[in-house]
Amino acid sequence: MATRAKSEYEAELLAEIKDLPEAEQAKLLRLIQFLKEEILLPKGDDKAAILRHAGLLADLTPEEEERFAEAVRRRSLFGERRVRL
Repeated sequence: MATRAKSEYEAELLAEIKDLPEAEQAKLLRLIQFLKEEILLPKGDDKAAILRHAGLLADLTPEEEERFAEAVRRRSLFGERRVRL
């Protein structure tokens, strides 16, 4: 079986969505972005990401620390999802 070129996949995707209403195309775009970020692309090293930002956290004022802690508590209520479909 021959492999298909990237341009063939792109053309097929465009053909599939071209007749859809704009609102439906927007939904598909959000879905594709979600799939790329959460499923298709590998996750980075979480420890390295935390360490990169650790210096920023050390410089927070007490008020900023409290706002940050509140944001972390709220985020846990919604899980890891960035896109709501």
